Amino acid sequence: GNIVYALRLTNMSSKTCTVTGLPSVTLLAKDRQRLPTHAIAAQPGAMTAVLVTLRHGQRTRATARFSPDVPGAGEMGRQCEPKSWWLRVAAQGGGTTTVAVTPPTPVCEHGQLQLSAYGTP
Repeated sequence: GNIVYALRLTNMSSKTCTVTGLPSVTLLAKDRQRLPTHAIAAQPGAMTAVLVTLRHGQRTRATARFSPDVPGAGEMGRQCEPKSWWLRVAAQGGGTTTVAVTPPTPVCEHGQLQLSAYGTP
């Protein structure tokens, strides 16, 4: 199976900003130490360079899809990866936030996350 999380980005600044491409993400353990993270485009070559302009209060969204229970190569016979408790998300162009993964979940295939690009508001 797989899980899909919506990653919502809101411009809290009083100035207009732009983002483009895929979110930059890092999986983190309970103590916020880095875990294996392998981010790939959900649709390689499609919609990864759209420029999204956000005025104050506007939002955009991307998605992160992953498997919590289907092991990849080298993960056979054990839990895929340690549980991810946090996800650090950085927007291209600036801005970083760390959000809780609820419930804490392992991300199989060595932390593989299939990401969609930010969309137009």
